[in-house]
Parts: sequence; C-alpha cells; structure tokens
Amino acid sequence: MEQEIRETGNGLRGTLKLGAVKSCFAYLPERMKSFHDLYPDVRFSLRQGDSYLISELVKTREVEIGLVRMPLNLDDFESLQLEKEPFIVAFPATYNYSGGSTIDIAELAKMPLLLLHRISGTGQYELILDAFSTQNLAPHILCECPDVSMLLSLVSSGLGATIVPESTLLAFQTPNIATATIKGAKLEASSALIWLKDRYLSKAARKFIDEVVTQ
Repeated sequence: MEQEIRETGNGLRGTLKLGAVKSCFAYLPERMKSFHDLYPDVRFSLRQGDSYLISELVKTREVEIGLVRMPLNLDDFESLQLEKEPFIVAFPATYNYSGGSTIDIAELAKMPLLLLHRISGTGQYELILDAFSTQNLAPHILCECPDVSMLLSLVSSGLGATIVPESTLLAFQTPNIATATIKGAKLEASSALIWLKDRYLSKAARKFIDEVVTQ
C-alpha cells in the first residue's frame, strides 16, 4: 500500500484513513479534534459501515484503523478494547408508555422492534436475541438493518422501537424519540479499535492509538 503519511522531521503530514461503525461514531469526534490540535498537517479520510465491512476495509488496507462493535473475529487484528456501555431502548415519543425511565425486557418483547443486524457474522443482533432467549421470550422483530441512522429515523416516524448502545444517541440527535434503560437483562455493548496484525502501521496511526489510550 502506498504510504499515506509522510513522516518528516518532528511533524506528520498526509492522510490518516479511519473506518467507523455508525453506532459508535460518537467516540471519534473529540479524539479526532485532540489529534488534529497536536498534528494539524494530518488530514482524515473516514469510511463507515457495519463491523464486518470495516474489518474488511482494514484487511484490504483501505483504512488503517477501524472502530468496530464486538463481537468480531480478531484473528487477523491487533485491538484496543474500549470501555463497555449499556444498551438502551429508543422508542417513539408518541408511544403510550407509562413505565418511566426503565422498561422490563418482558414488556420490550411485546413492542415491534427494529434491530441492527450486520451484513455478515455474529454481532449485536445475536446478543440481543440471546438476552430475550435467556428469559424464554420471543421478541416481535419488525425490521432488521445494518444502518443505525435509518433505524432511528424509523423509530422517529413511529414504526417501532430499537435497542442501541447508549452513546449512539449522542451522534444522532433524532427528534420524537424517548429512551429507557432495560430492566431484567444485563445488556452491554463492547467496542474496539482494530488494525492489521504484523503489518506496517504509520506513525500517525500509532500516535492516534496512543491518543485514544491517554484520554
């Protein structure tokens, strides 16, 4: 792969290629801003997709670093696990729901659900189904989609509810949506930075990873 970052003197110059899953994009802006303040001559190129697609982009070296949701097969990658966060329910504000800030998983199973489902492999979709199965519940799944922004638009329209990592709603300020935590099941979302194992990693990519570690 053509080296995208020119490492000259004490500074860096060029383009750092990053890939990110939309559901954890809220993790990036502050860290990109901090990195830019330190290395103003480095430009960014961003790609988005589900975790499977981002991992493929890393493998083909179309991006150097990927921000993905777990679980994911990490055999080909080095990784930095990030802090876990809870899943929450996002539902139409017009719903006649009087349960306050929490919703029991049994009640959630009765709602029409719009769930994230990656293009290939096991992911959040299966984690959520397992949580219902553990309680001997069969959820009403109305829609599956790999794009969280599309799902939140459907929730906003009143079509149904979705279950997403808490930080996702920081990146997508969608109107007409209410939220609640889930009672009766411990559902946590995990994410990680990934990069190719045993392959060249530019100085800028290494510095970006260091910036994530120190924040």
